[in-house]
Amino acid sequence: MTVRKVVALTVDVEDRPGALAELTQPVADAGINLLAIYAGPMGGGKAKVSCVPDDPDKLRALAAEGGVSVQEREILFVEGDDRPGAGAEVARKLANGGVNIKVMLGTGSAGKFAMCIAVAPEDVDRAAAALGA
Repeated sequence: MTVRKVVALTVDVEDRPGALAELTQPVADAGINLLAIYAGPMGGGKAKVSCVPDDPDKLRALAAEGGVSVQEREILFVEGDDRPGAGAEVARKLANGGVNIKVMLGTGSAGKFAMCIAVAPEDVDRAAAALGA
């Protein structure tokens, strides 16, 4: 299992067809790879899009060029071999380290898993240590 600190960048968009495509096309055109992306409704006609770019500086610059305001949060990106109990192992290690998970998003494919884990900002280092980083 590998654990690394990454930056999640979040923007608010209109909750309508095409909003995500309009947001991500310039990212693709700039050659920025996203390790993860999450989009969900906030209510009131708004949605939140969070992504983890492999090059956060490049995405920050792109957002600034486009006048897009982004929120940033340091999170953990965990990868490993997919197997039954892999997620439980990660959760248990964090619990044993006294770290509360705020948000977790995970997926598995082709024998591998990846998770984005958000904890309180003051707990990022402790969470990384609990996971063996």
